[in-house]
Amino acid sequence: LTFEYCHHTKNGKVFPVEVTVAFFEYKGKEYHCGFSRDITERRQAEELLRRTEENFRRSLDGSPLGVRIVTAGGETIYANRAILNIYGYDNIEELETTPIVKRYTPESFAGFKIRREKRKRGDDDPFEYDISIVRKDGEIRHLQVFRKETLWNGERQFQILYNDITERNRAEDALKAERQRLHDVLEAMLMMICLLTPDYHVPFSNRAFREKFGESQGRRCYEYCFGEKEPCDFCETYRVLKTAKPHHWQVTTPDGASVIDVHDFPFTDVDGLPLILEVNIDITERKQAEEILKASYQQLRALAGRLQSVREEQRKEFAREIHDELGGALTGLKIDLSFLASSAPKILDKTNRDFFLSKMLDMAKLIDETIGTVRRLAAELRPSILDDLGLLAALEWHFQEFQKRTGIQSEFVSTLEYINLDEELSIAVFRIFQESLTNVARHSGATKVTALLREEDGDLFLEIRDNGRGITGGEILDAKSLGILGMKERALVFG
Repeated sequence: LTFEYCHHTKNGKVFPVEVTVAFFEYKGKEYHCGFSRDITERRQAEELLRRTEENFRRSLDGSPLGVRIVTAGGETIYANRAILNIYGYDNIEELETTPIVKRYTPESFAGFKIRREKRKRGDDDPFEYDISIVRKDGEIRHLQVFRKETLWNGERQFQILYNDITERNRAEDALKAERQRLHDVLEAMLMMICLLTPDYHVPFSNRAFREKFGESQGRRCYEYCFGEKEPCDFCETYRVLKTAKPHHWQVTTPDGASVIDVHDFPFTDVDGLPLILEVNIDITERKQAEEILKASYQQLRALAGRLQSVREEQRKEFAREIHDELGGALTGLKIDLSFLASSAPKILDKTNRDFFLSKMLDMAKLIDETIGTVRRLAAELRPSILDDLGLLAALEWHFQEFQKRTGIQSEFVSTLEYINLDEELSIAVFRIFQESLTNVARHSGATKVTALLREEDGDLFLEIRDNGRGITGGEILDAKSLGILGMKERALVFG
């Protein structure tokens, strides 16, 4: 017989005692023998265990993870509120009475049967695995399960933790879909895109890049892109790893067949590895078109320069013909008219003589005006002063003529005493000056204009300023601004 009771000491202290009484017979008489044992420490250990289990149970009750304690046979002896919430049941009895096959998706139920058979055979049971369950309301949830042995009320049982990873899986699926969309976009892009590692490997390249350079097959970029054995000495890509800033450059492939416009960006992989994101654009055709266009511009400017030269030669010739032929004829006509006027008194009576002398005087005035017009036209076509005295004198003369013709107050300032330019360049500067003053007279509404001619570092500067309304950037770029365009083209002919 064993029992426990509380023992009192002389000083009044109470402590638990376990008493064991044994009955036996000796020489025909019955005896009993009692053994007492102080079980204070055992009681304390049991109380500690009880409190520990109580705290453990409380922690399980408040856990956001679903928790079940099951026997080796699969009977549930504890389930916290979270597991009920996960499955959507009100109590453990309702959960347990629902057939297992209805609590799993078909795939997960098949996995459950495999694990159950392994346990029956004594095979190793996985510590962690994923399952898909069917809630009471029919919703499918995905769980991450952890199973391990534990002590429960002093007996060997199994603790199963359920982590609902449905939202995580959805996020991962969304991320995978987003990555796939990004991959599809990169694959469809006409630009050549790749990722480069610090040791020159290419972990990713899109379709356009592969079509241009082929598959990397584990080779470094300089090996399979250009067939080199060492990093290319012309490559500027890896500057971004030092500067951590984007870099833009252009390269002509070693075979000269392609021109690539390269954009490099510092990039960090999800695991923190520094990478380079490179975007390449094959601009070979654009460069060829630019060269063709540039050559065409040069040819057009050369043609424009030639046309200007021919035009100036024609002006010069025409001005000389006007001055010499028409001016000479008018001068001869004036001489003949003077002869007739001096002869009139001898051959005409007084009445007719006065009439004819009056008409001859009118004709002489008209001839003088015509001679002046011929000289002006000849000067405008090609001022002889430009050929005779040079550019500086021609500019000063034309400025004076401009002031006489327009009445606009004019001031010409030159820091040079002599300008040594070839004939074609002198003509171009004069025509630009002439067109500038024409624009002032036609469009500015100015009352004062100043021209400054100076030399700086071997360059000739001609500045014309007025107090008119000015000109906007849009007017300068307007295709209808032919005067400005003409001046620009004249200057561009000489670079």
